[in-house]
Amino acid sequence: MARSPKTDPVKEARKRARKRAKEAREDGCLKHFDYMEEKGRFGVSKVKCKCGQTLQELRPIPEMQETERVKGATIIRERVAMFTNAAYTEVVITFADGSKHVTPSCKDCVARGFDLATLDVMYAADMDRWDKEETRGLGKVRWELNADRLAASWKEIPAEERFRE
Repeated sequence: MARSPKTDPVKEARKRARKRAKEAREDGCLKHFDYMEEKGRFGVSKVKCKCGQTLQELRPIPEMQETERVKGATIIRERVAMFTNAAYTEVVITFADGSKHVTPSCKDCVARGFDLATLDVMYAADMDRWDKEETRGLGKVRWELNADRLAASWKEIPAEERFRE
């Protein structure tokens, strides 16, 4: 009698997460499902709210610009930093199992509020991001813990809690 191959629970959970992300992307309720932009080897260059508003972006620091002439060519070196604008905030999503997840948002979206379906789609966008990062070798994701969580509630994280020393 042939034995069926054992299924890998991590691979199965990742497959469920990918399916959930694909369905959420196709749902179209988020204007910017892919809310992080990257510039080659520099990594994340811009973070947007899932509605599309820019929250953080790499910008040059003018005071640190250096100009040098080498063999008749002008070389300009710019230092950049990730700047956060006033619209940036974070929300913590609490799931039915009691676990929590923090995701970026804008103050306008927070003021309008989120229904549970939207929170689940926002979380699916985050899982899609994790999948891409894991595929690129940027760390393992605990898919068996994350793939099936469903939103139960949310709240904004006050700035004074986000920026503690």
